[in-house]
Amino acid sequence: MDTWSALEWSAALLSLAAVACMAARRRAGFPLNILASFIYLLVFRHSGLLGDAALQLWFIAWLAYGWIYWKKHENKARLLIPGKLSLRQLLVVLPLWAALSLLLGFRLSQEPQAAFPWADAFCVAGSLIAQVLQSRAIIFNWWMWILIDLVYIPVYLQKELYATAGLYAFFLLLAMLALREWKRSEAETDRVAAYFRN
Repeated sequence: MDTWSALEWSAALLSLAAVACMAARRRAGFPLNILASFIYLLVFRHSGLLGDAALQLWFIAWLAYGWIYWKKHENKARLLIPGKLSLRQLLVVLPLWAALSLLLGFRLSQEPQAAFPWADAFCVAGSLIAQVLQSRAIIFNWWMWILIDLVYIPVYLQKELYATAGLYAFFLLLAMLALREWKRSEAETDRVAAYFRN
């Protein structure tokens, strides 16, 4: 196994552990994800996925923010209560994703070494927004990650990043499980709040 493959596998395993923690609403996912993002920055740059490489810097910044935010807002069981987007917020998030995808896609398509510039741009733009929503514990982040994972898996297979493609298949499963868990937690919180209002 060469150095780049070893780094990719290391980042994949760290990311898998981190997302499992996030799905369970545990803060331990943040330091694991920060380390994985740093390693992936190097791996993606080497593979010509420039948007993904730059995205790791954004992740690192928002993961650091989320680490602090979650600690401040978790309950006595050391779990964060997830929130949801209003319709108005959703009508900002979705057009923003589309606009960022077009801007990044055009920019990346000008780079000769950029691989899959439009798919890369769609996933990078979505990941920028989804990471912010996840750091703020907004449930909609998991819907976004599901769609992003569905696009990333074939891209990584085409680039022969097999460990990362496999990792994103696990991410897809974890995102679906996390969506269910976070929605259940939100429903329980709503029921308790309704009880005390009555």
